[in-house]
Amino acid sequence: GDQNAILVRLPDGVTFATGSASINSSFYATLDRVAESLKKYPNSLVDVYGFTDTTGSADFNMRLSQQRAQAVADYLAARGVARSRMATQGFGEQYEYLRVKTGDGINEPLNRRVEIKIIPVSQDDVRKAKSN
Repeated sequence: GDQNAILVRLPDGVTFATGSASINSSFYATLDRVAESLKKYPNSLVDVYGFTDTTGSADFNMRLSQQRAQAVADYLAARGVARSRMATQGFGEQYEYLRVKTGDGINEPLNRRVEIKIIPVSQDDVRKAKSN
């Protein structure tokens, strides 16, 4: 039942510093908007996915991507989104998920990102979300 999921497109500038999971302050306004829309659909579930570029080891990047997803979930929780609705997952530098295909050690900002997916629980939520 994932076909109704809504991927929140975060602007390409919404990235992390290499090796860092701290949310850049330029990211706050976007996340505040995301939190507001999530609060409008209290029945929806939220998946937060973290990604990294290929700098550093794959193990390190897997952990880092999880920390990035967690940082975003923590931020949304602080803005009033219920934690019970949120799941986080890190994909590290797994190639098929990289937005820009790069080799090892390449510092590519577009890959240092998170994606937020909203999974509506009811058809009503789906209709509301699509009419927005």
